[in-house]
Parts: sequence; C-alpha cells; structure tokens
Amino acid sequence: MSVAEATGPVRSERRLWPALVALQARYPILQAENDDRNGYVPNVVYTCGGMRVGDQLFMPYGISDSSIGFAFLPLKELVQALD
Repeated sequence: MSVAEATGPVRSERRLWPALVALQARYPILQAENDDRNGYVPNVVYTCGGMRVGDQLFMPYGISDSSIGFAFLPLKELVQALD
C-alpha cells in the first residue's frame, strides 16, 4: 500500500473515513512552527494527504485556517520514522 492510499479517504455509508492506519510515525512529520502559530485557528497545521514526487513525499497543508504551505519529506526518512 502506498502512502497516498494510506492517507486518502474512502467512502463508506455516505461518510468519509480514513482508509487503513497501517503504521504510525514515532514523531509528528508536520507541526506548527513559529510563523504558523497565528491565524484564525492558531497553532494548527493539517494536511489532507500527500503524493510521491520522485523520492520525496509532497504535502500541501493548511496553516491556522488562514493560509497554505507546502512540505517535502524524503521517503527514506519517512520509512525510518515509522513503527
């Protein structure tokens, strides 16, 4: 199963549910930094998934319900962080 399949929603009984949580990282792979702590909903960053771009995971994410950002994470580092 790819990272995109594990983070994507599935349709079930007219609601969207997370697919399958197969593994969990030992630490957050996305967290609010100082510049991301102010806004409509402070101290919140969230992603709706990611996609593989070469050997990296590309994740667009929302910041405090007021702006967006983009993060790249080497897949090798992500795999090492998984339990």
